[in-house]
Amino acid sequence: MTQLIPGDRITLMMRIAHEMNVQSVTAVFRNLDNPHGEAGTVMGETEVQQPVDLGQGEGVGVTLNIRPDHRPGEYALESVRIRSVAGQLFEIEPPYNVRFTVLEEPRLPPSIQKFNFRQA
Repeated sequence: MTQLIPGDRITLMMRIAHEMNVQSVTAVFRNLDNPHGEAGTVMGETEVQQPVDLGQGEGVGVTLNIRPDHRPGEYALESVRIRSVAGQLFEIEPPYNVRFTVLEEPRLPPSIQKFNFRQA
């Protein structure tokens, strides 16, 4: 399972079959240990401009930013929201079990491994 810490960014790629023009795609992940409240939700949204070809259908990537207020724990994809250009909103239950884990930020202080000078 993918493990993330605050500050990490990941992109969820998905292929969407549709007939209307899609304006945006949102992926909603819910913390399984704390499903209620903002800190228990990770959302990523993308405006569909340049689709990526993933074979059949339209491929899009939804970028997720793990913020410091996202609680540690296991997160599961709860829904995918697709908004058409005309404003229709479709909330789709994911056909696959997509999960990741958010870990606490490491507490070990950074260390400097090497010093180097460069001329400007």
